[in-house]
Amino acid sequence: MAQWSIKNKLLMMTIAILLASQLLVIGIGSKVTKQSMAQANQQASARLNLEVNHYLAAQANSAANQVGAYLQRSFALPTIVAAILADSSVYVASEPLSRNSVDALVKSSLQANPHVSSLYAQFEADGYDGLDQESIGLGSHTTPTGSLEIYWLREGGSVVNYPVEDANEKYLQTRNEFGQREAEWYLCSKETGRACILEPYLYEISEGNEVLMTTMSAPVMTSGVFRGIVGIDINLPIIQQQISTLADELYDGRAEVHLLSASQRIIASSRFDGEWLGRPLGEADSDFDRQLSSNNLADDDSYVVKKVDVPIENAKTQWSLVIRVPIAV
Repeated sequence: MAQWSIKNKLLMMTIAILLASQLLVIGIGSKVTKQSMAQANQQASARLNLEVNHYLAAQANSAANQVGAYLQRSFALPTIVAAILADSSVYVASEPLSRNSVDALVKSSLQANPHVSSLYAQFEADGYDGLDQESIGLGSHTTPTGSLEIYWLREGGSVVNYPVEDANEKYLQTRNEFGQREAEWYLCSKETGRACILEPYLYEISEGNEVLMTTMSAPVMTSGVFRGIVGIDINLPIIQQQISTLADELYDGRAEVHLLSASQRIIASSRFDGEWLGRPLGEADSDFDRQLSSNNLADDDSYVVKKVDVPIENAKTQWSLVIRVPIAV
């Protein structure tokens, strides 16, 4: 019986060792499997994150290119007209165009560009033909003091002339709440000698009906001397439509798309519209504004954020287009 007892004990010990070995192998295998699964999840997550970033970057760049192309096309109008007026002025040509011809040029240029709200050409004293005093009282293109000031505005299906009564309006220094001067549309090009684009602003086109606009101006320069400007006003709702369409197409409409000015003012947005248009992003979402200002786009635990520049080469400035998608999506 003692021998059987020893055999049984040896048998039990052997079985216990085998079971322990099996459990050890299973434990090690389970740990390795979990590590492999975690590594695979990390790799899959990294690949997905890379694909999402590439996709959003492609969409953002495409939209930015569309907006940039629209602005460049718009800027071409005042740039071309300014060049024509510089070359035909008394300071370059032997005989400048008549004021009636300049007025007709501005009018027809506006008629040919339906996306432009207004087109104007305004000059320094004797800035175009040197005939300010001789031209007093000769037409709506001449102010009571004789300066050449032409302003055509699109209203409905036609263009309408609005005579400029006060030549000094283009020098007004009064600043709005954002520090922009009332006559920035003229003074910017006068002081810099280059094309300028204004920060977006709301303009009341009819009682109770405001539309977001921006102004682009190109200087009329001869021999490095500033003579005046040619400017346009363009409505920005067409860009809002583009931004809204893009947002609807991304992740079943759960993405945000924003177009911001150089000073982080909201030009178009799929999230902030209506009263927020033209206002600083910081008023609508201070945390988002700080994140964009500091360029800490990768530190957001809640969103994937992609920001690209929209260069406006004529004015030596840039806007920015931002796409933001919740990580949960």
